[in-house]
Amino acid sequence: MSEFGRTARENGNRGTDHGHANVMFVLGGPVKGGKVYGRWPGLDPSQLYEGRDLALTTDFRQVVGEAVARHMGNKNLNAVFPGYENQPSKFLRLLDSAAAGRRPTAVGFCRDHLQRRESSSPCQPKCDQQKHYRDHNIRPGV
Repeated sequence: MSEFGRTARENGNRGTDHGHANVMFVLGGPVKGGKVYGRWPGLDPSQLYEGRDLALTTDFRQVVGEAVARHMGNKNLNAVFPGYENQPSKFLRLLDSAAAGRRPTAVGFCRDHLQRRESSSPCQPKCDQQKHYRDHNIRPGV
Protein backbone atom coordinates (compact mmCIF):
# COMPACT_ATOMS: atom_id res chain seq x y z
CA MET A 1 0.00 0.00 0.00
CA SER A 2 1.22 3.49 -0.75
CA GLU A 3 0.11 6.82 0.64
CA PHE A 4 -0.30 8.27 -2.84
CA GLY A 5 -0.99 7.15 -6.36
CA ARG A 6 0.53 8.18 -9.64
CA THR A 7 -0.97 9.91 -12.64
CA ALA A 8 -1.99 7.66 -15.49
CA ARG A 9 -0.07 9.62 -18.10
CA GLU A 10 3.56 10.67 -18.10
CA ASN A 11 4.50 14.29 -17.52
CA GLY A 12 6.87 16.51 -19.52
CA ASN A 13 9.89 14.94 -17.84
CA ARG A 14 8.82 11.44 -18.96
CA GLY A 15 7.87 10.53 -15.38
CA THR A 16 4.59 10.67 -13.50
CA ASP A 17 3.25 13.03 -10.88
CA HIS A 18 1.60 12.20 -7.57
CA GLY A 19 -1.91 11.06 -8.27
CA HIS A 20 -5.20 10.20 -6.63
CA ALA A 21 -5.61 6.42 -6.43
CA ASN A 22 -3.27 3.45 -6.34
CA VAL A 23 -3.12 -0.33 -6.31
CA MET A 24 -2.81 -2.53 -3.22
CA PHE A 25 -1.19 -5.94 -3.12
CA VAL A 26 -2.31 -8.45 -0.49
CA LEU A 27 -0.02 -11.44 0.00
CA GLY A 28 -0.05 -14.46 2.27
CA GLY A 29 -1.35 -17.94 2.88
CA PRO A 30 -5.03 -17.15 3.46
CA VAL A 31 -5.32 -14.83 0.44
CA LYS A 32 -7.50 -16.16 -2.36
CA GLY A 33 -5.14 -15.11 -5.13
CA GLY A 34 -5.10 -15.24 -8.86
CA LYS A 35 -7.61 -12.44 -9.41
CA VAL A 36 -8.13 -8.73 -9.13
CA TYR A 37 -10.50 -7.65 -6.37
CA GLY A 38 -12.48 -4.45 -6.64
CA ARG A 39 -13.57 -2.62 -9.75
CA TRP A 40 -11.13 -1.69 -12.52
CA PRO A 41 -12.54 1.21 -14.57
CA GLY A 42 -9.60 1.21 -16.99
CA LEU A 43 -7.43 4.00 -18.34
CA ASP A 44 -9.81 5.57 -20.82
CA PRO A 45 -9.73 9.36 -20.27
CA SER A 46 -13.46 9.30 -19.47
CA GLN A 47 -12.73 6.92 -16.55
CA LEU A 48 -9.88 8.93 -15.02
CA TYR A 49 -10.39 11.16 -12.01
CA GLU A 50 -10.11 14.78 -13.18
CA GLY A 51 -8.95 13.39 -16.52
CA ARG A 52 -5.52 12.41 -15.22
CA ASP A 53 -5.61 10.05 -12.23
CA LEU A 54 -6.81 6.55 -11.53
CA ALA A 55 -10.31 6.59 -10.09
CA LEU A 56 -10.68 5.56 -6.46
CA THR A 57 -12.90 2.47 -6.40
CA THR A 58 -12.02 0.74 -3.11
CA ASP A 59 -11.34 2.33 0.26
CA PHE A 60 -8.13 0.86 1.73
CA ARG A 61 -9.94 0.45 5.06
CA GLN A 62 -12.08 -2.28 3.49
CA VAL A 63 -8.98 -4.29 2.61
CA VAL A 64 -7.03 -3.65 5.81
CA GLY A 65 -10.20 -4.05 7.89
CA GLU A 66 -10.79 -7.51 6.48
CA ALA A 67 -7.22 -8.55 7.30
CA VAL A 68 -7.47 -7.08 10.81
CA ALA A 69 -10.82 -8.73 11.55
CA ARG A 70 -10.52 -12.07 9.79
CA HIS A 71 -6.79 -12.82 9.92
CA MET A 72 -5.63 -11.01 13.04
CA GLY A 73 -8.85 -11.64 14.98
CA ASN A 74 -9.58 -8.04 16.02
CA LYS A 75 -13.31 -7.60 15.49
CA ASN A 76 -13.36 -4.08 17.00
CA LEU A 77 -12.74 -2.19 13.77
CA ASN A 78 -14.14 1.02 15.24
CA ALA A 79 -11.03 1.17 17.44
CA VAL A 80 -8.78 0.60 14.43
CA PHE A 81 -10.58 3.04 12.10
CA PRO A 82 -12.48 5.52 14.29
CA GLY A 83 -15.41 7.10 12.50
CA TYR A 84 -15.38 4.70 9.57
CA GLU A 85 -18.28 2.28 9.18
CA ASN A 86 -16.34 -0.89 8.40
CA GLN A 87 -18.70 -3.84 8.46
CA PRO A 88 -17.96 -7.41 7.33
CA SER A 89 -20.59 -6.93 4.60
CA LYS A 90 -18.17 -4.42 3.00
CA PHE A 91 -15.25 -6.86 2.92
CA LEU A 92 -14.02 -7.97 -0.51
CA ARG A 93 -13.85 -11.63 0.61
CA LEU A 94 -10.21 -11.86 -0.42
CA LEU A 95 -9.25 -14.16 2.46
CA ASP A 96 -9.99 -17.87 2.49
CA SER A 97 -12.47 -18.36 5.31
CA ALA A 98 -10.93 -21.73 6.24
CA ALA A 99 -7.46 -20.19 6.62
CA ALA A 100 -8.46 -16.79 7.99
CA GLY A 101 -7.83 -16.54 11.70
CA ARG A 102 -5.38 -19.46 11.69
CA ARG A 103 -2.15 -17.79 12.58
CA PRO A 104 0.70 -18.70 14.85
CA THR A 105 0.87 -17.11 18.27
CA ALA A 106 4.65 -17.41 18.00
CA VAL A 107 7.08 -18.66 15.41
CA GLY A 108 10.07 -20.49 16.83
CA PHE A 109 13.26 -21.92 15.36
CA CYS A 110 16.02 -24.04 16.81
CA ARG A 111 18.98 -26.00 15.49
CA ASP A 112 17.01 -29.24 15.56
CA HIS A 113 13.90 -27.75 13.97
CA LEU A 114 14.88 -25.66 10.97
CA GLN A 115 11.34 -25.60 9.66
CA ARG A 116 8.90 -22.98 10.90
CA ARG A 117 6.98 -24.22 13.88
CA GLU A 118 3.69 -22.65 14.89
CA SER A 119 3.11 -22.86 18.61
CA SER A 120 2.65 -20.77 21.69
CA SER A 121 6.10 -21.68 23.03
CA PRO A 122 9.65 -21.95 21.61
CA CYS A 123 10.93 -25.28 20.31
CA GLN A 124 13.00 -26.07 23.36
CA PRO A 125 13.44 -24.19 26.62
CA LYS A 126 17.19 -23.79 26.00
CA CYS A 127 16.95 -22.93 22.30
CA ASP A 128 19.14 -19.93 21.50
CA GLN A 129 16.88 -18.38 18.86
CA GLN A 130 19.01 -15.25 18.41
CA LYS A 131 22.07 -17.42 17.62
CA HIS A 132 19.96 -19.49 15.27
CA TYR A 133 18.83 -16.34 13.43
CA ARG A 134 22.45 -15.19 13.05
CA ASP A 135 23.74 -18.62 11.95
CA HIS A 136 21.06 -19.07 9.30
CA ASN A 137 20.51 -15.44 8.32
CA ILE A 138 16.85 -15.63 9.34
CA ARG A 139 14.87 -12.63 10.50
CA PRO A 140 12.65 -13.30 13.53
CA GLY A 141 9.00 -13.83 12.68
CA VAL A 142 9.61 -14.31 8.96
